Amino acid sequence: MLEKITNGVAAIINDTNIKEISKKSVFDFVNMVVNKDPFALVESVDNTKKLLWQIPNAIFWDKMYRFMIGTYSDYECQIKMCEKFQTDNIKAREFIKKQIQIIEKFDFDSKVIWFSNLTRSFLLELINEQDYFKLSFALRMIAAEDIEYMRSLIDLRDVSENSILNLFYQHSLVTKHTPNTCGSISSQYNISELGIKFVKYGIDFQSK
Repeated sequence: MLEKITNGVAAIINDTNIKEISKKSVFDFVNMVVNKDPFALVESVDNTKKLLWQIPNAIFWDKMYRFMIGTYSDYECQIKMCEKFQTDNIKAREFIKKQIQIIEKFDFDSKVIWFSNLTRSFLLELINEQDYFKLSFALRMIAAEDIEYMRSLIDLRDVSENSILNLFYQHSLVTKHTPNTCGSISSQYNISELGIKFVKYGIDFQSK
C-alpha cells in the first residue's frame, strides 16, 4: 500500500494542478491517489471507501490531503518539486515515501501545517535536505505544545535547564553550556542555528 500511495502522490505532483484538488473532498483526493498509480489496477469506488473510512485510515488521508494542499497550492513549489527530481524518478519516489512515513506519525493538525512550511522552505532552497529531514524528525518526535515554546527561545538568553530543553537538545535545536559560576552544576541553554531555522522556516514560515 505504501508503494501505491507513493506512486500516486508522485504522479499527482507531476501532472495535476493542486489548486484544483483543494476544491475536492478528501474522498476525491484518495480516489485520485489510488488511481494515479501507473503500476496499479483501477480501484472500485467501494474499495476506495474502505481504504478511506477506516480508522486510522481516515486520519491519515485527512493529514495527507491537507499536506498536499498546504505545500503545493503554491504553484512555484510544485514546479520546484518537479524540477528537483526531473531526471531521477526513483529518488523522487523515495523522497515522497519518506514524507508519507513522517506524515503518518503526526499526532496534531498543527504539525501538518509546520511540515508543509518546512517542505516549501526546502523546495525554495531556504534549507538544505539534511536540515529538512532533521527538523521533520524533530517535528514528529516533539509534542506540539512543546514546539510552540521554541518561539520564546529566539528572544531569550541562558535559559535554565528543564525537561523540554533537554528534549530540544537531543534534536540539536538548542545548545548547552555550564555557567562559569562558583558552585553552579545546572546547565543553561540557548537556541541553536538549527532551532532558529525550525522557528523561521517551520513554525512561522510564510512564502509570500
